[in-house]
Amino acid sequence: MSFGLTVPSFGPNTFPANNSALFACEVQVDYAIKSLFTPILDHRAETIEVKRSAEDYETNKIHQKLRNSVFAGACSNWYMGDFGRNAASWPGTAASFWAKTMLPNWSAFNLEGGSNFWWLNAAVRNARIYAFDAVVACSVSGLALAAVNPGIDFVASKVSRLRA
Repeated sequence: MSFGLTVPSFGPNTFPANNSALFACEVQVDYAIKSLFTPILDHRAETIEVKRSAEDYETNKIHQKLRNSVFAGACSNWYMGDFGRNAASWPGTAASFWAKTMLPNWSAFNLEGGSNFWWLNAAVRNARIYAFDAVVACSVSGLALAAVNPGIDFVASKVSRLRA
């Protein structure tokens, strides 16, 4: 499923109307990174395209759910397009939209090119990210500890002198 971010049709129904637009944007950016950028960075693929059949299947499923919702009522609303079709709203909760976009369904994409060793590239990239995160976490923890206990610098200097 493209979730409004990938080809062929830049998909409909990507806005959980019962939540903030900021949340929807953050979820969509995260999905774009996972489904488009990460496979290219890891050399899993050189080109990525959503399958038309996958897009059509998900879109039809969404519109079946919307039929029984307030968004498909007989009243006029800005969600309805020129052809009487709601192309904006996600039919579930914001949490269900987040869950649906958590991991890309790779069977919905055509991945072309790339390396057979993409998984090794992904492991190296993830190791670098987690190592950086660990360094930052330790640095922040050390600063927080020093702020809470100003005497820690004195103790640390005594310990380093003992080791030397």
